[in-house]
Amino acid sequence: MKNLFEAFIKAIAVLIDEKSKQTGGHIQRVTELCMMIAQKLNQDAKIFKTTTLSSDQMDELRIAALMHDTGKITTPDHIINKPTRLETVHDRIELIETRWELFKTNQKLLAAQKKLALFDQSLKQKEIIKINNDCNDKIDRLEKELKTISCINSNKGVLDHSLVDQLKIIYAKSEPISGRQLSYLTENEFENLCIRQGTLTSDERDIINSHASLTEKTLNKLPWPKKLVNIPFIAGAHHEKLDGSGYPLKLTKENLNIQARILAIADIFEALSAQDRPYKNSMKISQIVMILEQMGGKGLLDNDIIQLFFKSKLHLEYAKKHLTLSQIDL
Repeated sequence: MKNLFEAFIKAIAVLIDEKSKQTGGHIQRVTELCMMIAQKLNQDAKIFKTTTLSSDQMDELRIAALMHDTGKITTPDHIINKPTRLETVHDRIELIETRWELFKTNQKLLAAQKKLALFDQSLKQKEIIKINNDCNDKIDRLEKELKTISCINSNKGVLDHSLVDQLKIIYAKSEPISGRQLSYLTENEFENLCIRQGTLTSDERDIINSHASLTEKTLNKLPWPKKLVNIPFIAGAHHEKLDGSGYPLKLTKENLNIQARILAIADIFEALSAQDRPYKNSMKISQIVMILEQMGGKGLLDNDIIQLFFKSKLHLEYAKKHLTLSQIDL
């Protein structure tokens, strides 16, 4: 039965990873990091004189790491795998490109109508040249605006304020098409393009974040043996912070056991270093070290575990196996 249970747990973990081709392998890598940290913690008596993990606690950590994203089974694929700001079930940049072609065609049609009116009044070469130039200028402007929108759409980093200002100008525009005003951008397109960082809106981020509470809720339905009873809590608490600013329950350090603290650090390290996240770019080791040390220093994560992780060079050992050479800059 134990072998069957272990196989079932691993099979579920594979299914969760397979749900997203872009983030496949995340669970296995987080589990590997957790066990590296936990094993080193048990070996290091200088920092953790009173904190070691028993065999059962190690099992709890390992299984919780394998199960920590169970709640993502219900998260829509187009949100988990959202590679651009305008992505839904398809990338809406294609709709905008079609709309812009319509705007350009409309400018050419308006120019042709103006030139036709000149023929009725007798041909005036200067006016025709001006009409052509005005039309070309408007088409050039449209092409520049579309290029700006395309660049913003694929930008997974932080959006510069100047680009937001440009978007506001574009959003305010409309064109008369077939007797009605057609807006350059819809409200939802504008909202998505103005995402400050990454590709997810606040509503989409809330949907993704809900996986943590759903993970604990789901795992609590299972009849865990007494020695593994903490697994649902550990798995569901991997986004909690020691100062109470995490989610879903805003727990503080007094309520977070050592396994939950290890899992939180491993999950963040893997997320920052992963090359397969569609909504953000991967980071170099030096950047990740700086971010985690800042989080430890601010009391968001367990600083003792972070220092153990880095001083033991476990991050470099992991990096050699899973990261690209360009990421390893230490």
